[in-house]
Amino acid sequence: MHPLHRQLRTYWAGTPGLVVRGPAAEHELLKLEKRVGKLPATFRSFLLFADGFSDEGAGCDENGFVFWPMSRMELVNEYKGGGFSSQSTGELLLFADYLNWSWAYAIRLSEKNECDEVFMVGTADGVPFRVATTFEDFLKNYLADDATLYGS
Repeated sequence: MHPLHRQLRTYWAGTPGLVVRGPAAEHELLKLEKRVGKLPATFRSFLLFADGFSDEGAGCDENGFVFWPMSRMELVNEYKGGGFSSQSTGELLLFADYLNWSWAYAIRLSEKNECDEVFMVGTADGVPFRVATTFEDFLKNYLADDATLYGS
């Protein structure tokens, strides 16, 4: 198990009532990739660790973050009829939100290279804001409750 995944398990255990879904099945990952495109290895590894939060119980962590199950993930340009789409959102996959969609987080999918930047989507100006250069950095910042995840 990746060390960050162990840290996540411990962190999530500290939120009363939070139910974290188990690992995604490989065939479900393949269905998601067929629908949205190739997933970065780091993100794939995360989903094989946990397929987001369940709607049962708390539904979000103690800070208001919700990691979505794969069944809820969508490309930004397709989410809610494309209401959050722009020229820069074509390769972004939504995977989490903050405080009942005050904003959301999306990972860049790219056929060209192993790109796994994470962006804040749904900002006031409508322009996605990069919060981490890698998914691993996003998880580290999440565990540290780093201000970059809030657009600071």
